[in-house]
Amino acid sequence: MHQEQPPEPVELLEVVEIEIFAIEEKPLPRAKRYIIRVDKDKHMDYALRLTQAQHQVLHEHLFPGDGKEAVAILLCGKRRGASRHIFTVREVHPVPYEQCMERTPSRVTWSTDIIDALVPSVISNDFCIIKVHSHVTDWRFFSDTDDKSDESLFDSIANLLGEAARHASVIMLPSGEMFGRAIVAGKIGEPLSSIMIVGDDLHIWQPSREGLKEEFSLRHRQAFGEGTSHLLRSLSVAVVGCSGTGSFVVEELARLGVGKLILVDSDRVEEKNLNRILNSAKEDVYAPRILGHRGLPTTRGLAPANRGRTDTL
Repeated sequence: MHQEQPPEPVELLEVVEIEIFAIEEKPLPRAKRYIIRVDKDKHMDYALRLTQAQHQVLHEHLFPGDGKEAVAILLCGKRRGASRHIFTVREVHPVPYEQCMERTPSRVTWSTDIIDALVPSVISNDFCIIKVHSHVTDWRFFSDTDDKSDESLFDSIANLLGEAARHASVIMLPSGEMFGRAIVAGKIGEPLSSIMIVGDDLHIWQPSREGLKEEFSLRHRQAFGEGTSHLLRSLSVAVVGCSGTGSFVVEELARLGVGKLILVDSDRVEEKNLNRILNSAKEDVYAPRILGHRGLPTTRGLAPANRGRTDTL
């Protein structure tokens, strides 16, 4: 009888983080959720997701045409991960202009009564709170006034809802571009790593960073430009099915420099698959597709490798 051995640690690409899931749809001898990820000592990553319709509602309220700042509140669900926290907008609550004590081109002062009214929904749905306000010029920074406002508001929210919850503060510019920062335990935290608008198109805004300079992506930068290379590096892409077509897709995504791949496949390599799974060999038969075949880009030296681990859950 074939005895499956515990998976050995694998070498992982520095440029690609891969998270692997094998969904248990068939009876197999052991747990089927495998995760491979690069061991990195990095801070928590925060991101925001909203729809095109939600973005439009925000833009129309925050820029009514009078040249003055305005504010709105977002209630968000969240996905908590070991290294990433994603806010997903569920509700948009514009703060009525008449509830603002002061609105000028550089400042907005508003009543927090709207927060009090939303607290029951926040608690019952485990929502987090994001404050969004406008800058009527192309000013891509939080001002000292913004800092003081956020510290006062979110300190009160932390006292009310507890310090464990993460919240955020976001600014929208006249173009519709957005940027923001996380609020942790009532204190100003890390910048949001990305804000994505999902609609007929995808719009992704990220903090400015130096372009990718490693040799691995040189041809990509020459062909597609620094912006596209940086965008690919920041994306997480899921591939469901890692056999014939899937193994080629995984290979190409890794070589294009996609930052994180999530691979989903519950099956094992069979001999009849060997002519279809990229770089597989007879010794890969019976191995989980997503761990056993040598077509997995993490098993070859395409870039300087970090030491990784394999977790079986």
